[in-house]
Amino acid sequence: MSSEGGGGTGGAADSTFKPSPALPPIKPSPSVHDGHAPHWPAVGSRNSCTGWMERPSVAGSSRSLRRAQGIQRQRASVVTTTSLADRFYGFNATISRKERERRELPHGIIHPNSLWYQVWWHTTVLVAAITAFLQPYYIAFAPPGLYPYASAGSILVYIMMLLIAMDIAINFRVARYKEGQLVTSKRQLAMDYLRLYFWVDLLSALPLDEIALAIAGLNGPDYTRNPALAYYLSLLRLVALLRCYRLGWFFSFLTYSLATPLLLVTLLRNVLMTFYIANFEACLFYYLARQGGFSEDTWVEALGTDWFAGTSTAAQYIYSLYFATITLATVGYGDIHAYSPVEAGFVVVIVFFNIFYFAYLIGSVTLLVVKGDERVGKYREQMQHLTSYAELNDLPQELRGSMLSHLKLHFNNAQRADETVLGAYPSTIRRRVLRYLYLDVLQASRSSHLFDGARQRFLDALLAAARVEVYLPNEELVSEGDGVSELFIVVSGRLSSYRVSSLFNQEDVVLDLNNASVRGGRTHFLKEGDVFGAISFFTGAEQMETVSSLGVVRVLAIHRSAYESIAERFQDSARAVLENLLRYTQQVTRDEFPGAAGSEVLSSVLVSTAASKLQFSGAGAAADAAASLAMTGADGLPSPHSRMTGRQQQAVANLLRVQAVVAHFVAKHDEDRITEFLYAASRGDNSRLRAFLEQGFEVDSADYDGRTALMLACVKGFRETVQLLLEAGASVNARDSFGGTAMWEACQRGQDDCIDLLLQHNGSLCKEGGEEASLLCNCVFGGEFGLLRRLLRAGAHVDQGDYDLRTALHIAAAEANLPAVELLVNVGHANPLVRDRWGNTPLDEARRVGAAPVCAFLEQAQQQGLAAEGSSSPES
Repeated sequence: MSSEGGGGTGGAADSTFKPSPALPPIKPSPSVHDGHAPHWPAVGSRNSCTGWMERPSVAGSSRSLRRAQGIQRQRASVVTTTSLADRFYGFNATISRKERERRELPHGIIHPNSLWYQVWWHTTVLVAAITAFLQPYYIAFAPPGLYPYASAGSILVYIMMLLIAMDIAINFRVARYKEGQLVTSKRQLAMDYLRLYFWVDLLSALPLDEIALAIAGLNGPDYTRNPALAYYLSLLRLVALLRCYRLGWFFSFLTYSLATPLLLVTLLRNVLMTFYIANFEACLFYYLARQGGFSEDTWVEALGTDWFAGTSTAAQYIYSLYFATITLATVGYGDIHAYSPVEAGFVVVIVFFNIFYFAYLIGSVTLLVVKGDERVGKYREQMQHLTSYAELNDLPQELRGSMLSHLKLHFNNAQRADETVLGAYPSTIRRRVLRYLYLDVLQASRSSHLFDGARQRFLDALLAAARVEVYLPNEELVSEGDGVSELFIVVSGRLSSYRVSSLFNQEDVVLDLNNASVRGGRTHFLKEGDVFGAISFFTGAEQMETVSSLGVVRVLAIHRSAYESIAERFQDSARAVLENLLRYTQQVTRDEFPGAAGSEVLSSVLVSTAASKLQFSGAGAAADAAASLAMTGADGLPSPHSRMTGRQQQAVANLLRVQAVVAHFVAKHDEDRITEFLYAASRGDNSRLRAFLEQGFEVDSADYDGRTALMLACVKGFRETVQLLLEAGASVNARDSFGGTAMWEACQRGQDDCIDLLLQHNGSLCKEGGEEASLLCNCVFGGEFGLLRRLLRAGAHVDQGDYDLRTALHIAAAEANLPAVELLVNVGHANPLVRDRWGNTPLDEARRVGAAPVCAFLEQAQQQGLAAEGSSSPES
């Protein structure tokens, strides 16, 4: 279990992106302003690791690289293809980021959002719109090519070709948004433009029909030599319609722009598209009739060939447009119809196209109308369900009206709810939005200061789990006596919090226990940042006040299950919240006992033995609890306890419950923290231990067996950890429930480095005499010379005797164990003359078992001991 304290994560661990080993390394692209944007190096580019120019050695590696680049582009395109106009307007870029991009543009590069370029780009859109109308018209009603060259129509064509040519030059220097980033590299911009749109613009700017006529020798007035061929070559003018892709971008931009209503954009786009199609079909109808020489085999026969050929161009265009319109609408009055197989085939093609076009047209308009009707229909359906439900359950009229009002409120605000709007965004953006909207509300909490001391991540988790509820005026959010399962924080609006018992007190004055009036009533108002229902939420007790709205109110509601889950992850912040709640509850309880006499009574109630009954008393047991508090004073009069009201009993009970909740949580929190601290010591996690200690954590904290972090570090032999704990002031000789110490753990596990550190800090075994002798004797008897040597280094008293005053040297001599005898005498400096309860020395034990080598060694040791004793005695 992780906690905030001690440097813990306090929440979910941060995920780290790990690129697939099959993909090439990523490096920042020099053509993108944002240096954090990944870019896949192209074939033959500078390697991101070595910095040298590399080319793939085999075709297989080249294919793998291209495939990896394609996968990356496909992944990125999922989130960057919102609109065709994104390449210029960059909907993924924020306003501040666009401003920064303008300031950081390289010399000679044009930002797509600059004012003059937007004017220029809309000018090219206008050119495309004029082209879509004029080019079909010129093919049908004007001479082939640009003849006459000085006419107004030709001059207009010259201007449009010049503007497109200028746009081609400008596009080589216009930055574009690619994969959400602004590309400003001149080479990259040129390569991107040359892939497709350069050739489209170039073809649309060239007078291909005039070039073809010049090659055929039919340009200018010479077209009359073969007018049929000349008019066929004039169809090359249709290539200029390629520039009309700008119209598609323009309407794509309008579709995703909130500045223009979607219905208006849809209608404008559909009307304009229908006009262009009708104009195109009208011009082609006239073109077919002219190529047929306006003969009786053409559709103009219905109007009179001689009359039609001699009428004005405007009349010819209107009749052509009339024929195209009735064909487009598939009306077919029969007054004008096809006369030749060519015209009939053309009409068939147009009718088939028109069927699908009108299906799209009707569908796009219907979608907008039906979408609005669908929303209204859902509302009406909910109203019908509400009416049926109210009639079935015979709900009161007042309650029906309240439910209907809330239904209308929910309907009007559902599309703007946080859950609806923010559901499509990643957690980082949602967290930033929620912080901006509600963080100051949580941090305010003026009435209780409930979230003082809570950490930022804890508040973020609360905001993510909370939901915003909207209430109409004069609605009860919680009622007195209810159990509250949600914590409420006021976001906006005003509420009143009152007690039912004080509604009839118009002067808003209460009496204390001595019947003295105290100003300050029980009704108060809540506003932004105030918390209500907290005591009932955390303790499960009954709500003490009724809270109702005075106007339209928005509150944050946090469910108990969600809060408990968050509190489990952020225990430090949850502890701070409970401690704030305890202080708030103490203040609320003091308010229930006004005056000096009330404070005295409250103090005596809280220390009484019978007060604890209120903590576990329900509503039915309140009278019995009050009776138990009605004690008799020394003067024979009833104690003030007997005049405690039901509300005062409930206030005391709530205070005791909050104290119990806080005590339980603190105990559990401390236990978890101790477990985490000890676990860090057992793993040698010095950084984690250092974080705990920097927060003032008790270094000698122990588990239920009394084992400290120093003991666990000595068990594993983490020398640096032992050094850290000793420098932090750890008790070197602390004992666990079994009498063990850090020195004993180090000796038992063979951690010599730890033994040296403990000795430098005056560490010892801290064993009692008999226990220490038993340890040494068992080591000798079991042949554990390593443990025996470490115990002797640790300062074990080698001459300590057991209950028979027998030492380890007695046992070694009796077992004829010469190595043990030598170790005890030479290392432990054991006294060979020590006697047991029966007056026997170790030498006596060796002689008894016939251990000649041991006898010899002990005799020599005795002589050396006697000699040393004699030399150290004072001169006579």
